[in-house]
Amino acid sequence: MIIILATSVVGFAAEGDKIRVQGKVMELDLKKMVIIVNEKTFVMDQTTVVCNEKGSPIPSDRLKAKARVYIVGENDQVGKRLVARKIYLLSKRIPNKEKHLYPFMQDTPPED
Repeated sequence: MIIILATSVVGFAAEGDKIRVQGKVMELDLKKMVIIVNEKTFVMDQTTVVCNEKGSPIPSDRLKAKARVYIVGENDQVGKRLVARKIYLLSKRIPNKEKHLYPFMQDTPPED
């Protein structure tokens, strides 16, 4: 039980209503504006911004299944869903010791 809990914390962190997830895109439907990462389903809306790992905006069609991403989202209390606010397209998994190199990861709580 502890092992399962510890491994789920690695890819998913929440602070208040903010949710931060790093992982591979499991499923992506740009027509329905839905992305699934680490078994978490996020909806995208008109305010969702897709960026490269330097933080510069890029077209959403650069997102593909199996791409590595970092999502900053929030709980939508009204719709009871997760809304992606920013999606960063990454070239690799970013380990804890390198997170200081990525400003958008600075608010991420440390992983154990």
